[in-house]
Amino acid sequence: MHAFLPKVIDYNKFVARGELVSGMLKRNAFTRNEGIFSLVSDVSVKLSFRQNENGEVTLNADVSAVVSADCQRCLELLEFEIKKSSEFSIRENDDKNGGNLPLEDGRDIFYANNGKLDVLGLVEDELLLAVPMIPKHENISSCGAMDHEHDSKGISNVRRPFADLRELIDASDEN
Repeated sequence: MHAFLPKVIDYNKFVARGELVSGMLKRNAFTRNEGIFSLVSDVSVKLSFRQNENGEVTLNADVSAVVSADCQRCLELLEFEIKKSSEFSIRENDDKNGGNLPLEDGRDIFYANNGKLDVLGLVEDELLLAVPMIPKHENISSCGAMDHEHDSKGISNVRRPFADLRELIDASDEN
């Protein structure tokens, strides 16, 4: 079992020692996901820091959690796992030289305050970015939208709410 991580860490300690930070963040600590998805599990986090010869600090973050959201086909609850790996350049908030633009090598910048890194904020951002815009069952056969009613002859009656729309459009075009 992993230990729970603090919401904020002094990242300079880990850069100096070259240590890997790993642990869990409690699922009830996250608030910005409300209405989008629910966390089914606590969130697993692995952070590794390194510093190059220019003093630039790079963070590799691996985040994983089980979440649930409404399938947009059938509107039933759907559980799936999120696994996201990202690389960031860590900058202090008072360092205005870097601007807010992504770096040329594709890394994003994550800002710290006086050596304090907001782990909860970073992980929450990563989860929000990893959740599909339109969650849906990957296997369509397990989706509730594919449930069909059968008539007395065993023939499937698929509900098609817009089936008559083409006729209405064609009729209005003729007038």
